[in-house]
Amino acid sequence: MADLLLQLFYFVRPLMFVHVPGRFLGLSPFELGAAILMGVLALAFLLSKPANSRGFDALDSMMMAFVAWCAVVTFIQSEVSDWKWSLRWTLPLVIYILLRRMVRTEKDFMRYLHRLLIGFVLLITSNAVATFLGFGFIATDWVTGVKRHNGVFNDVHTMAHTVGFGLMLVVIYFGLQRAVRQGSPARHGTVLTVMVAAMIPLALYSQVMGNVRTVIVGLLVFLGILLLMTNRRRFVLFSIAVVAVWFTSTFVETIFWDVTGRSSTRGESVEMAGSGRPWIWRHNLEIYADLPVEQKIMGIGVGNEIGVIGANGLITSEYRYRAWESHNDFLSALMELGIVGLGLLLGIFWLWFKTILRLPLTSRALYMSLLGAVVVMNFLSNSYLSRFGLGQLLAMVMIGIHVVPVTQPIRTYLGEWRTLTRYGQSQG
Repeated sequence: MADLLLQLFYFVRPLMFVHVPGRFLGLSPFELGAAILMGVLALAFLLSKPANSRGFDALDSMMMAFVAWCAVVTFIQSEVSDWKWSLRWTLPLVIYILLRRMVRTEKDFMRYLHRLLIGFVLLITSNAVATFLGFGFIATDWVTGVKRHNGVFNDVHTMAHTVGFGLMLVVIYFGLQRAVRQGSPARHGTVLTVMVAAMIPLALYSQVMGNVRTVIVGLLVFLGILLLMTNRRRFVLFSIAVVAVWFTSTFVETIFWDVTGRSSTRGESVEMAGSGRPWIWRHNLEIYADLPVEQKIMGIGVGNEIGVIGANGLITSEYRYRAWESHNDFLSALMELGIVGLGLLLGIFWLWFKTILRLPLTSRALYMSLLGAVVVMNFLSNSYLSRFGLGQLLAMVMIGIHVVPVTQPIRTYLGEWRTLTRYGQSQG
C-alpha cells in the first residue's frame, strides 16, 4: 500500500503545477492539492515498514535544525512573517526526510522516477499545446518586444523552471537506469521512450516561448558539468559552441540584451545588468548591514521582502528602506532568516556535495550536474528554495543519492574482478 501511495505522490506532484483559478476554504486549488498530497505522503510513511529503521545523521540534523529555525523566526517575528512562506522554505526538507526513510532500494527509486517522468510528459505536453493555442497569460517585454507565455502555469518563471527541471530529469532517469544495470542495455519501455522523445522538443519550445534566462543558464551549467565529468572532448566542443553562439546569435543579443549591452557597449551602469540584480543585491546588503545585531542573527522575518517597484512604477521613500525581492535565494535566506538560517542552508548543500562525491562515477556526474545547476539558479534568481513546488521536486529526486548503488571493485582469489554492491551482492 505504501508503495502505491508513493507512486501516486510522484506521478501527481508535477501535474499540480497546472493553474486552476478560484479558492476553496480560503485556499487556492494548488494549496489544497498540496495539503492532500502531504496527507498521502504522511499515510505512506505510517504504512511503510522500514520507516523507523534508519537513524539520523548530520544531514538529517542540519535539515531539522533549519526547519526548527524557520519556525522560531516565524513565531518570534510573527507580525512581519508569513507562515505560508515559512512552508516554502521548510516543506521540501520535511518531504526529503520522510522519503529518505521510505525509498530503500534503487529498484524502488527508479520506479518512482518513472512515474514522475510520466507526470512531466503530461504536464509539458499540455503546456506546449496551451501555449501554441494561445491560452494562458501572454506578456510582452517592454524593452525587447518578445512575447512570453506561461501556458498552463501560474506565471512564466515557474513554467520555465519546471520545464527545465523536466529536461534535467530525463537525463538523470536514463543515466541512472544505465548505472543501475552497470552498462548493460536498459529496458525503459518503448512507450516511455517514445513519450519522452516527443516531450523533449515540446519542452524546448516552451523554453523558447518563456524566455527565462536563469533557466537557460542553469541548463547550460547542467550539461557543462555532466560533460566535464564524463567526456572532456565533448565538453571542449560544447564550450566552443556556447561561446560561438553567445557572440554571434541574434537570439542571445535579444534575450540577454542587458548583459551583453549594458556591461559593454551601451555605457549604462553594470549594476543594471540582469534586470538590475547587482543593484538589488547591493541595496539589500546595505539594508542588512544597518540591521541591529539581533536581526542580523534572525533576519527581518520570513517572506518580508517586497517588490522593487512601488505603486505606479515609482520607488517611494517607504520602498527605499525595505528589503526588496532579492532575485537570489541565498540572499533571501540571509535577509529573511538571518546569518543562522543562511549558515544552516549552506550546510545542507555542503553535505549534499560531500555525499555526492562518494557515489560511483555515473551517478556522481548526474547528481553533481543537478546540484551545480540548482546552486547557480538559486544564486541568480528565486527558484529552488523559495518557489514552493520546485523545492519539492528537487527533494524527490535528490534522495536518490542515498539509494543509488555504491560499488567497489574487488579482486577474488581467482584473479577476477567483481563488483561488490552496497548490499553485498557480487556481480561479474
